[in-house]
Amino acid sequence: MPRIPVTTTLSIDNFSGGVVNVASSSSTNAIFNQYADGRYFATQRPSVNIFEDASATVADAKGRGVYYWDKVSALYFVNDDTVYKGNYSAPLGVALSSGTDKIYFFEVGDNLVIIDPENNEGWYITSGASTTLVSITSTGFPPNQTPALTLCKGGASLNGKLFVMATNGEIWESDLEDPTTWGLLNFISAEISPDNGVFLTKHNEHIAAFGTRSLEFFYDAANPTGSSLSPRTDISHDIGTVNFDTIWQDGESIYFVNLNPAGDLNINLLNNFQLQKISTSDVDTFITSSVITDSLELVADGFSTAGRSFYILTTNYVSGTIQPLSSLVLDTSNGVWGFWELMQTGIDDCPVVGWTQSTSTRAGNGILSNGDIITIADDKNPQDLTEAQIYVEAGYVDANYISDTGQSGDNIEMVLIPGPVDYGNRNYKYADNLKLVAIPEASTQEMTVQWSDEGNDNYNTGRTLDLSNHNNKLTRLGRFRQRNHKLTFSGDEQIEVEAIEVDVSE
Repeated sequence: MPRIPVTTTLSIDNFSGGVVNVASSSSTNAIFNQYADGRYFATQRPSVNIFEDASATVADAKGRGVYYWDKVSALYFVNDDTVYKGNYSAPLGVALSSGTDKIYFFEVGDNLVIIDPENNEGWYITSGASTTLVSITSTGFPPNQTPALTLCKGGASLNGKLFVMATNGEIWESDLEDPTTWGLLNFISAEISPDNGVFLTKHNEHIAAFGTRSLEFFYDAANPTGSSLSPRTDISHDIGTVNFDTIWQDGESIYFVNLNPAGDLNINLLNNFQLQKISTSDVDTFITSSVITDSLELVADGFSTAGRSFYILTTNYVSGTIQPLSSLVLDTSNGVWGFWELMQTGIDDCPVVGWTQSTSTRAGNGILSNGDIITIADDKNPQDLTEAQIYVEAGYVDANYISDTGQSGDNIEMVLIPGPVDYGNRNYKYADNLKLVAIPEASTQEMTVQWSDEGNDNYNTGRTLDLSNHNNKLTRLGRFRQRNHKLTFSGDEQIEVEAIEVDVSE
């Protein structure tokens, strides 16, 4: 009996306005794992818990960044113009300027620095006054110079100094462990290409400076005057990045949307100074058209859980707040692209804007574009939750999360489209019966099976199969030349689906 694996990657037939309308193969809310013998199976993605619901407390819906500061054992995050410590009931008294773009956090000495490129501002909080936000007023800080320089996105903390880059390609640095003081001569120019500066970050104890058409590296040479940095003359790249918030740093691995000299957009991984293209041609076409043709924006971040990492790229437009359209997700462990959608009421897609660094005693937190603070509940419970766990800040049990068993969640709906098949010829044929290749469940769990003949956009209403009965099958499935299938599951059990088996006759 022919077997059709459900493990697939994204193949797009039709899209518009930052949304895929028809796909010949795709997955939504699925991840793919392997059995010991090498066979792949699909299961639901990790569940997402909203443990700070912004709409329940504040009117703002502009999540911009999040950071966990170990020095004071507190979570800081920004929604629109307000910085919060711990939760939405604890806003800091001084406000930033209003905005929707990402802000960036850095630790320098006893200070937590906030860089806001959208409003060309810098702020800091000292550990001794952890609820007091202060503006950086040094005349050497690029926005305060005469004439004022415009900050790029990002920044880097290296060897006790904070580095930021201006759009003219100049990289400026603070004094040692003092982000409040900036010398007017302490800069170096990224000038390998005559392009604009876009993003600055740290990579392998170097400074990585992204332009629109270049990527240049600098190291701390401890120069006695001017900038402490010197350029690496032995390595650089002639591709840059788009001026959106698409860069996510997972340790020393940096994922970003790059702009090719030919004009299209790709997604690359920077690892150990080397570049690797990680997007498919369909993904390239989708994001290039979304940005260049539809004038949409991109925002990206990611997180790690259960030994794998996920890069999440969301197409969006800004109309007062970020309006997410679709969230593309790369499982970096196997290179598979798919889509994620959150199940909570009022949430669309999975627009992750920022994520904290995990430590040995606590899990990571993220912030969505609407300001909700989330965490990943990697507990094999396929439900997205809202305030179903409580974070313990002080006097904690395990410095992590504890469950409130009185809460319930929304089942994660997983959709799998394995791709069209014609079984080796274009003759008419008959599907006599269909079975699922899946681990039998202990209780009734129904999966909807639909099919579309000839094209990929005319699925029928479908029929259901019970995953608790491995002998359960669908019969009398009609005549076709080519057929695609769609499998949809939204039950409350974590399932493992490997393939569908179809008995075909001519």
